[in-house]
Amino acid sequence: MFREATIDRQTPEHDKKNRTYKVIDLTTNQEIEGTFVLIPEYDSAARSALAAYAEATNKPRIARWLRAWLHEIHRKRAQRKNNGDAGLEFGNKYND
Repeated sequence: MFREATIDRQTPEHDKKNRTYKVIDLTTNQEIEGTFVLIPEYDSAARSALAAYAEATNKPRIARWLRAWLHEIHRKRAQRKNNGDAGLEFGNKYND
């Protein structure tokens, strides 16, 4: 089930390798337990995971939404690459 949520960085800005987040339900303002954060704009494994989920789900609406999101990510990354800018916010060796 999708819920509108926000993330709150739990680790210091300088600790990019071990960055963790707390996910907050915006309806209840409570932490959502058992979650993790993927940042597919900067992580090829996250993009692969989302593509696999879109392929495996039996929920066509979610599959379409994920594929559209991935298409937009790829478009923006290609645009940044064409402009000579990797555009990777975290700018460290853990990005692809």
